[in-house]
Amino acid sequence: MRVVANHCLVVAVLMLTGALASAADVATKPAPAVVQFTSAATGNIFAADKGSVDIVLADDARGGGSVVVSDERGVPITTVKVPANVERVSLPLPRKGFYKLNADIVKVDGTHVAAFSTAAVIGPALPEAARLASPLGIESVAGPQALGVLAGAGFDRGFTPQNGIGQKGTNDVGWWPGYNAKPPKEPINIINAIMTPPGWVVAPENKAKQNIGTSYPPVDWENYRKVVRLFATSQSWVKGFEGLNEPDAYHWKGTDADLVQYHKVIREELIAAGLGQKLYGPCFWSVDMQHIDKLVKLGLLDAVDGISIHSYANAPPEGKWIGEIRDLKTYLAKAGHPNEPIHLTEYGWDIGNGDKTTPEKELQQARYASRGIALLAREHLASAIYFALRWTDGVTGPNWSILWPDNTPRPGYAAIATSYRWLTGCKGGTLIHPTPTSYLILFASGTRTVGVAWDTDDSSRFQLPYAVTRVEGMTGAPITPDSTGHITLTQSPTYFDCADGRLASPTAAKPVKLVRGGLMPVPPYDGLALPGPLSWTQGAIAAPADAQPGAYTALVKAPSGWQTLPIQIEPLWSITSAKVVWPLSSPVPAVQLTVHTIAPSATLNPLLRLSGRPDEFGAAITVRSGKDTQILIPIRNYAPGTPISGEAVLEGRTAGKLDSTSLRFRAQPIPCRILPAGQAAQWDDPAALSNLWRGFGGAGPEDVQPADCSAAVRACAAPDGLRLRVVIRDDVAYSGATGDPLWATDSIQVAFDVAEAGSRSPRSVEYSIAGRDGAGLVARDRSTIAELLADGPEPRIKAVVTRDGDTTRYDVTFPWATLGLTRTPATGTTIGFDIAVNDSDGKGKPRHGIEMTDGIVATKDTSSFASLLFR
Repeated sequence: MRVVANHCLVVAVLMLTGALASAADVATKPAPAVVQFTSAATGNIFAADKGSVDIVLADDARGGGSVVVSDERGVPITTVKVPANVERVSLPLPRKGFYKLNADIVKVDGTHVAAFSTAAVIGPALPEAARLASPLGIESVAGPQALGVLAGAGFDRGFTPQNGIGQKGTNDVGWWPGYNAKPPKEPINIINAIMTPPGWVVAPENKAKQNIGTSYPPVDWENYRKVVRLFATSQSWVKGFEGLNEPDAYHWKGTDADLVQYHKVIREELIAAGLGQKLYGPCFWSVDMQHIDKLVKLGLLDAVDGISIHSYANAPPEGKWIGEIRDLKTYLAKAGHPNEPIHLTEYGWDIGNGDKTTPEKELQQARYASRGIALLAREHLASAIYFALRWTDGVTGPNWSILWPDNTPRPGYAAIATSYRWLTGCKGGTLIHPTPTSYLILFASGTRTVGVAWDTDDSSRFQLPYAVTRVEGMTGAPITPDSTGHITLTQSPTYFDCADGRLASPTAAKPVKLVRGGLMPVPPYDGLALPGPLSWTQGAIAAPADAQPGAYTALVKAPSGWQTLPIQIEPLWSITSAKVVWPLSSPVPAVQLTVHTIAPSATLNPLLRLSGRPDEFGAAITVRSGKDTQILIPIRNYAPGTPISGEAVLEGRTAGKLDSTSLRFRAQPIPCRILPAGQAAQWDDPAALSNLWRGFGGAGPEDVQPADCSAAVRACAAPDGLRLRVVIRDDVAYSGATGDPLWATDSIQVAFDVAEAGSRSPRSVEYSIAGRDGAGLVARDRSTIAELLADGPEPRIKAVVTRDGDTTRYDVTFPWATLGLTRTPATGTTIGFDIAVNDSDGKGKPRHGIEMTDGIVATKDTSSFASLLFR
């Protein structure tokens, strides 16, 4: 289950009932009655190159004051004085961009009133034809669709239930009285998700259970075909339908074969209706390739006109999130459907995940959204619909919205409007990394080139190619390059327009290497765009002595056209690896550094800059050219099982100047002793304590109290498999009934990732284990390992589950084959590991419990796993 797994159900209710923001939501952005902001534009959003907002004061608030106008980062642009005894003052917004308006007003009684609003100047609206041809969209939910259109959205997504259709006599169907579906007021492409077939077409025993969030498969297919035909013809303006919203989020109560048949019938009736409407599916809440593969083998691609999918990430878009979209495209190509349309009908980033919203989180949402859109633009999907313009679930507030409840903008709205204006109609998409942490994507836009660039880490410098005519920041504010043509790249994207259309498709030049502090002669070029800190001097490219080692890319214009010039900056010394090890002879783990040098000799000082704990220092060491050297730095006062993260650093002097290089690392080691054949289990004590755990479920993500549920984990390895001991203190035991999923009762879920180090694709498997009727039961829930794909019981895994008072103990042996391995891992090997403890407390209570990381219950993300460290 994901954090946002059920938000679509709430969204559907909002859209279907026309619910407005609650008073609690409005309270998140107070507007005192004595001070109001107003403008001629809805939501203070101006489709122009400038605008203005008025501050209006009540009689008792006319003692004067000021309004600070700042940008999305909180950097002041101007301060407007508010004279005493005036009713209205105009606040000019002189250029494109996002604006925060913070007023400090003095009332006539001398007290102060603070008031706040926002505004955005986003430039002229896109031409309608270009917008409607664009795959980029915004899901309106409870927000004004007109503002989504104004931002540049060509697509919107809605929800429509079929349970408003009933029987008329014995041979016909019709809408219930009062049904009033209307086409959108704005020209836009609509995709509607079907929310539940009518209860009267499912099995009688399921009729009463059928609701907007629970869908049983039809059994009366003849009448259901009539339902689909009426449903489609009643919404002739809808371009495409999704068979069901997020069926994998516990909404679909049939089998996978039922789900494929359901889509097949809908598509056949849409074709018969003759309106050209399409059907997309399966509309999963995540890019679950294992589940998609099962449906494809059952005939999904013959039952739909395109794939629809959702994808969320509480993380930057450059990693796993965009990687999964690319994996889906690759899978479809290998399945013989390289041109299968893909509709990403929900994606987005929330602000705080229920926490109090802060300007920093709003800025992060805007940055992730605009970078995600740029990455998606080069994938050329059939549609990509951002979630959401405005919504609220009544609990966490409008934390997914890019508008406030009063329709004024957040930075995300201005960022998305800017990206849509720049990228609509663009083709291609050449991805370049000017520096190790920066991105540059070059698109063809007619006879010109559009570039978008950013840096995921700190800021870097980039020299713009010649013939650049316009440069804008993330929210549309103009940017002026310095006298050398350089701009600063930050986590907020920068857009530029280049008159030379050939720049969009550069060829690759031969890579070159450059030592820090060295020069590399280059032939004369017609044009040269260098990433900082590189510079051009006297016919050579120069790298300063403190340049960060790694891969850089320059753009050069040779007689044959534009080329990318890969430049590898090599340090005099470097850390080639940093990994956590745990020798048997040591009571604590250590970080092992492998050091390489090309200098004849260097004396270096190693240290670890650790997150949340004091730095650790190693002894000075002399390294020599051509020989790798290993350094071991112990982690003192280590609490077993807790994460270790930070930077491994080497410091030394070059020509009298202090120089350093670093390498980030992260690990959460769970020690696993390797035993010889025939030796009884020996448990490191303790391998993990209750302070490792985070709570999940219940009314919210608050921690489960130790008195309610706590646990400790031990692990060791033997030739016959991995042995795991989990000891749980739980005040109420509930083993469930026959047929209940194991994870829905008191149980543990254990997951492993046995992918090779450095592999982006996990080889993961997940098991549920529970005690029921005196036996230990084991079921495989998920797997991406080819030989372990079938879900269901796994008799090869032996589990003994015992209960004594308030303590439950699990002793489990996983044969190596059940983990996708052939033998005991070698000493020093690590494999990904995660565990969740499900504390059901009996039927009628929410499932909750504790988990080591968020890789099982919340996200199924193996990148967050801890590690079993074999020693």
